Amino acid sequence: MNSKRKYKSASWKGVAYLNLLAVLLVFLSACSSPEGEVTPDETNQAFDSATVSDQTNNEVNSGMSEINVPSGYMIRAEDDGDLDGDGVSEKVVIFDTDRTGEMGIEREVRVYSQEDGFWSLWHQFIGPVLASEHGGMMGDPFEKLEVHDQRIYINHFGGSADKWHYTHEFEFNGESWQVAAATLVYFQNCAYSETYTYDFNEHTCFYSKQIEACNDDGMVVDKSMEDSEIIDIDPAMAPPTMDDFTPGGTALELDGKKDTYYL
Repeated sequence: MNSKRKYKSASWKGVAYLNLLAVLLVFLSACSSPEGEVTPDETNQAFDSATVSDQTNNEVNSGMSEINVPSGYMIRAEDDGDLDGDGVSEKVVIFDTDRTGEMGIEREVRVYSQEDGFWSLWHQFIGPVLASEHGGMMGDPFEKLEVHDQRIYINHFGGSADKWHYTHEFEFNGESWQVAAATLVYFQNCAYSETYTYDFNEHTCFYSKQIEACNDDGMVVDKSMEDSEIIDIDPAMAPPTMDDFTPGGTALELDGKKDTYYL
């Protein structure tokens, strides 16, 4: 009885072992088959293809395709944003050009629109960004470029003892790029500040002058308003365009004013 049981048990184990070995051989044969083989190179290629595809889609959707940089030019600043209200971003780029004048390296502004996922030149301007040495003792006057609210914002800063700070806003009116608003501040620390705030949509210019005094540590201890005024801008006067504009150097004749104002 015991030997019979042992014989049957041994036979079952042997058959099971052989079946397991056969399955294992079939599995190993399938894994080594050229048709079922996935090599590390193929895995990397599949991953790379998916990555490139995702990157391409992202470039098209977010406007990240490369722009054509002119020979001898360098990108000084850039920003994206919807400028014409169609829900699609445009790109604004400020270039350092290959031209040098009395005030240093000349700048150029270019606006690009998207076409089939690529940037196409829409407009270009010379003048809205001051040259590299226009800031005097303060150095390069260009501070910042921003695109939002369908406008281009360009900031400058310069001077010596008497300093100045400009913020100009440009918008597209369907035909040309115009100055929509601007804030020009002229000041000397611990002495005075004059501010001119232009709004061409409201046809107004707000002027104010403040006097300030400082202690021996240069901290402002007193500030007072010396003068303020709202000046009308003639609605018939077309705002300056980016094509013939120089920050702080574009003259304006305002209603009832003998003095020339500069935008």
